[in-house]
Amino acid sequence: MSALARWVAAVALGGASLAQAQDTLEQRKGQDTLNMGPPASWEGGWAQTSNQRGEGWSRVDFLPAKQTPDARRQAIALLEIWGGSQRDGAARLLAAWEADVRKTCPEASAARTTARNANGFSVLYVQFLCPRRSDTGEGVLHLVKTISSDKHTFLVASVRSSPPFALSGTTVQYADSGEAEALNRWLRAMDPYLENIRACDAHSHLVTVCSP
Repeated sequence: MSALARWVAAVALGGASLAQAQDTLEQRKGQDTLNMGPPASWEGGWAQTSNQRGEGWSRVDFLPAKQTPDARRQAIALLEIWGGSQRDGAARLLAAWEADVRKTCPEASAARTTARNANGFSVLYVQFLCPRRSDTGEGVLHLVKTISSDKHTFLVASVRSSPPFALSGTTVQYADSGEAEALNRWLRAMDPYLENIRACDAHSHLVTVCSP
């Protein structure tokens, strides 16, 4: 089990669920469903690389199915916790994610949006920027979205590694203009991708509500 998986297990509360790895990821009937497929920019879709789960938590990791030079730098992770009170579920998952980032990048910066609340869901976006990992020497960018309700908390993270970079506030600066262009392409693909991931709750066969 990875260090982050142990963190997730530590913050999870009891319950019974399983995140399925398929083009549309959904939980069992009666639970919140997460509508999530591979990014359109990932030619050939995605390949599942791990599926870890325990009491009250799960984590699934994906890589692009077609491993082009740029695709090899990218990954997506889906974490979920459920059971008990999820009032602070997003805060707990984000704390676990940030702690894992700072193990190899204590100088990483973090910026987050104000939570959007509607239909019984709360949505938050956080960006973690690591200029240089202490173990690999790479720079890493994490675009993270959390969706939480009374039943579940989901965390979706899109991660991209690159050569090390400089930070000016929250602006990434590369010496190579080609790297800057590649980053902009990734951001243009991932921003709408994360925005379109939503969780839904079927109150009945006639009424379904979704996260903003």
